[in-house]
Amino acid sequence: MATNAKSDLPATVYHYCDASSFRAILKSKQLWLSDVHCMNDSTEQAWLINMAEELLCDPRHQGDENKYLQAVRANFDWMALDPHAFCFSENPDLLSQWRAYADDGRGYSIGYSSSWIESQKNLYPRHYVALWPVEYDTNRQRELLNHYIRKYLTRMNEGGNERDEGMKLILAIYGLSGACKNPHFAEEKEIRLLIMEPRNASAFHKNCTRGVSERFYRNRGDQRISCFSLAFCEDAVTSVYLGPKNDAKRDDLELKRFLLQNGYDPNRIEIVRSDIPYA
Repeated sequence: MATNAKSDLPATVYHYCDASSFRAILKSKQLWLSDVHCMNDSTEQAWLINMAEELLCDPRHQGDENKYLQAVRANFDWMALDPHAFCFSENPDLLSQWRAYADDGRGYSIGYSSSWIESQKNLYPRHYVALWPVEYDTNRQRELLNHYIRKYLTRMNEGGNERDEGMKLILAIYGLSGACKNPHFAEEKEIRLLIMEPRNASAFHKNCTRGVSERFYRNRGDQRISCFSLAFCEDAVTSVYLGPKNDAKRDDLELKRFLLQNGYDPNRIEIVRSDIPYA
């Protein structure tokens, strides 16, 4: 993961889902970004935030530098941001993904154009929309955090405004927290469409409000999950992969009819059958 660019993004990113979600997504042309704290990693966000707090308290920082960092820590919780994500993989045909997210291989993997998704942030100048490859390497995660901390301290030592520079550092850390995960999840090779929502709305000027749509909630069991949505156009979808147990593998005529009925050009969208021998 780069600190200032998405140069390592693949041309296409893939979302695994069951048949019901596949139809709902392509019919509505909406990507629902959900609060990451409701996802399958119990250390979401806390993984990176705990690492950041450890580095901010590094005893090697003395004098003014320690004072600057403690001022950041004093505002850290008040300025917290909650990541909301829509999850992709860089691999369109991965058995563990089929089993975990696509009805044990009966579902689909939808391919989206990375460049199209990236272009959306230019259409929402008041909203934070970003596509990030997830970083799993703990050494790299520390390197990224130290990069932002050193940048902050350099600016402060050059006479920067403590409030403004402190806010930049806090926002950078929280932004990173949505794109760094426990290394045990590395096989997923996840890429995330992210927005960051202030936990405390009064901490930000109203013009800094984040979110693509108005916040809404969906229920999953006894959970009430915070969500935002991003609309996409038909051209954003480049391919559809059929899971190893997907019935449409035998005859994709119905799938092509469904795509056509919902405004997609089935001749432009590549339809690929999984070659994984999973039964």
